[in-house]
This record gives sequence, structure tokens and C-alpha cells, in this order.
Amino acid sequence: MAGVYHTAACDSTGKSRLSPLFPRVLSFSVPRLLDSSLRILANRWFMKLPNGERADLGTKIEDYVLNPSHWEGQHKARVFESMLGITRSNQQVLREAILTEAVNSEEVEVSGDNGYGTLYVLRFPLTIAHRTAMILTAWIIRHEEDFPRLDNLLYIITHEPKARHARRSCIA
Repeated sequence: MAGVYHTAACDSTGKSRLSPLFPRVLSFSVPRLLDSSLRILANRWFMKLPNGERADLGTKIEDYVLNPSHWEGQHKARVFESMLGITRSNQQVLREAILTEAVNSEEVEVSGDNGYGTLYVLRFPLTIAHRTAMILTAWIIRHEEDFPRLDNLLYIITHEPKARHARRSCIA
């Protein structure tokens, strides 16, 4: 998890800011995601996703995550295409990777109960054509059901930036 999510750069006042190397949409979602992830590092509980072989992806991937016309999903669609080359036309690659991890991964975290069911988080790296991104999937097993449903799908950029100046740290 170390140091590859975003890179700080210094402005003229010496204060750190996010590097312009990353899209604006990630500047806001990645730090919030990291903060919440880092708080639970000390007491992570890993397990397999219950009934992962029966995982239901629904239509969230094609209707939302990879839909360049969706008012919220368009940003995810742009990142999946630019980072991994995944679009609606080849979505099966992403679907198969998620389903494979849902069945095989033993690194699923229990996130608690939200009143509707138990929430689970599964992170895994996905590499396509020498490009890698960390994929974060959120699952719910509703109280009246016994199989996981995909609740949300996020991405975390895990490549090293190419520009040297972006890797400098701010020293006061």
C-alpha cells in the first residue's frame, strides 16, 4: 500500500498539493479512500467472501462503471479505459477478474452491517498489457439473502509516475 496512490508536489509557499499528473476526479476520491483504509490496517480481518461462487455482479459494471454517458460513472469509465483499456466492449475481462477474485481471494474484509446486510471489501491488483491498477470492490449480503451482490466498484491507481519532479517531497 505504500506511496503510490498519489504524489505530493510543493507550490511556491512550500505547502504540499496533489500532483497534476493525476486526473482531478482521483484527487478527491483517492485520499478519502486511503484515510478510511489506513485506519483499519491494524485490525484487519481477512476471510473468503461467503458464497463467492454465487456472486452477483448485476448490471452495475456496464450500466454505471463503464458507461461513459452516466453522470457519475463516466469518470470511472474514463479511468478504466485509460489505465487498463477496459471499455463496455471488452467488459468481460473485468467481470471475469472480479468473479475469479470473489471465489478465490482470502483477503476479504468484513466492513460491518449497514442495516440492510453485511458489507465486505475486496481489493485486488488487475494487470492488463503491463498496466496495473488496484481494484476495490464492495459487496453486500442482504439479511434475507445468502449470496454476495456487487455494491460498488472503485479503482486505485498503483503505477509509479514517470516525472521525476513529482516524486520530490516537501521539506520545511
